[in-house]
Amino acid sequence: MRDHLNVGRRTFLRSAAVGAAGVLGTSAVDDAIAESLQESASQQKSAQSDQERREEVEIFCRSMYDAKDGIDAPKFASHFADPHIYQDATGGGHCGALATPQALQERYANGVFKRVGVPGKLCKFVHASGDMRYGAIAEVVNLPGSFYAAGLDLMGVLELKDGRVCRNTDYWDTRQLTQAIVSEGATALHPNGMPRQRPSCMPNKLPADTPHASKEMLEFARDFNEALAAGRADRVLKFFTEDALFIHPVLHSGAPHYGMFNRGIQIRGKDAIGRLMKAVLPLLPDGASPTVMNVVGGPTGGGYEWKAGGIYARQGLTREGIRGATALDLFGARILRMSVKFDAMQMTQDQRDAIDARLGRG
Repeated sequence: MRDHLNVGRRTFLRSAAVGAAGVLGTSAVDDAIAESLQESASQQKSAQSDQERREEVEIFCRSMYDAKDGIDAPKFASHFADPHIYQDATGGGHCGALATPQALQERYANGVFKRVGVPGKLCKFVHASGDMRYGAIAEVVNLPGSFYAAGLDLMGVLELKDGRVCRNTDYWDTRQLTQAIVSEGATALHPNGMPRQRPSCMPNKLPADTPHASKEMLEFARDFNEALAAGRADRVLKFFTEDALFIHPVLHSGAPHYGMFNRGIQIRGKDAIGRLMKAVLPLLPDGASPTVMNVVGGPTGGGYEWKAGGIYARQGLTREGIRGATALDLFGARILRMSVKFDAMQMTQDQRDAIDARLGRG
């Protein structure tokens, strides 16, 4: 049966070629077939290359966070360059100190790893997007008890050099935690509900640093940010695929505390994203006259760090604008998955209430 189908297919192709030759000539048909095959092979090679880049980033990030969860200090530290910068955008800002992998190993071995004590109780890798040639954004969940009694979703912006992390900037949302951790008690992150503050500073520079984003990602981040800043939902929606996944802290309403692994703060589909954008785009920190501060990744994904302007220009950790990060998975130059992270506690209650009202929540 298979031979019969193969013969039939060859007969069909030969007949089509002969018919075309009557119009174009045999040489033209051969050239057309060769060109079509070459184009198909090129597309297949490009798709394979894109997938390989996605897999490389996931393998690296999973290895890094698996080592962290396994409280394996030497293996965890081996993922970092010498020197590197490790900083917490939500708690301490953007002025981390230059450090060696050995110093990182000792700090974690004698700190959180020693306190947690048991492998498998610290964090779980969730997702990564980017390009090992430039940089990536990784998402991970810090489990309950690792840093706080409640767990939280963490987004790490990873600048890469020679296959190692040369700058790690972590973003998280304190409103994901319980009310007591956020604003009550002696160890509250924001005592009495007042957003925490740190003095502004000059970020440290890495020696002989290289670009951490491809031309394609730089252009995409710029164009997408301009669409957000314009406040036009129709312009923004053109960047999304039909079945895109959208993750954002403002999707949580009410008192602090929502589920780990992005539970309660995600929607799927272009229609749902469109309804959200039409209702609240100018009220989103990443949609309020945002400035792109840093871009990482390549043609298949990565993301960017931003600073909000407009109504948020005097808010945030340093009171110079709320800072955040946006992770992007791209497919065919469109957003397949978008995840945003910033500390929503840096917004005022009135600003959160305004979003709730626009979305019909309350």
